[in-house]
Amino acid sequence: MAYAREDLYVIDDAVALIRRRPCMYAGDAPRAVRLAAKMAGDLLQFGVRSVTAEALGPWWLITSHSDWLTIDGVYRSEYWHRIVAAPEIGLEAMRPEVLLTAFSSVLFTVSKGSVEFLMGDKIDNAAMQMRLGTLLAPEFRGRAVGFLIEECLIEE
Repeated sequence: MAYAREDLYVIDDAVALIRRRPCMYAGDAPRAVRLAAKMAGDLLQFGVRSVTAEALGPWWLITSHSDWLTIDGVYRSEYWHRIVAAPEIGLEAMRPEVLLTAFSSVLFTVSKGSVEFLMGDKIDNAAMQMRLGTLLAPEFRGRAVGFLIEECLIEE
């Protein structure tokens, strides 16, 4: 089947699109544990050699000793808000970061001693707060992503 230019359109709000059709992008039930596993697994397929996934109560934390979002010295912030192809994983695969943006009530990333909140603005979990303190230390040179997915926020 051939497509013409008129058949294509730009997705202006990928996050809203994913929220409207969660099963299409995140499987049967886009639950926190499944998204944590997808994130960690995809990072390994991208060539990140050390990935850790931790459950801290209802929170999840994905860490690596390398910064998978800084490519050739440029922080790829668009990965949080756009559907970006991931041919390293498969023909129709996409990067997983936008899924976390779509389904998280709180989402943050840590790199180079600073924290950036992408969704929400506070961490109400003592274990996550303590773990965040270690990630902000100068010794941590990688990247971490923490997220909280309240299952009731996911549209069925």
